[in-house]
Amino acid sequence: MMRQSSILIVDDERPILNLLGAIFSHRYRCTMAESGQEAMELLKADSFDLLISDLLMPGISGIDLCQFVRGEFPQLPIVVISGIVELRHQVEAMQLGVFSCVPKPFNIPQLVSIVGNALSRDVIAA
Repeated sequence: MMRQSSILIVDDERPILNLLGAIFSHRYRCTMAESGQEAMELLKADSFDLLISDLLMPGISGIDLCQFVRGEFPQLPIVVISGIVELRHQVEAMQLGVFSCVPKPFNIPQLVSIVGNALSRDVIAA
């Protein structure tokens, strides 16, 4: 039997975390973090197949988190979800090698497809 993929989901808004958990926990092992700092600690302690992160968070931002991941876990695919409409933030995320930038409010079927593609790309690359 194949190992279940593991996703770290990071958002400072509990309702978004709950929604993303509900969407993905049927298919993947999901771990939730409410801050960039918590996410960094979880990334150091466990192994994940995908990071889903908000961009705008207090303290350590999603961009900071992406920079940390690129430095420590360069092969980890990242999907960014953001309510930020400023293009410069999205460009900055994409320059860090983010697999996809998904705007909030997100389209659930589209997000499920993007996550599946990010995970399958990781499997192919391995």
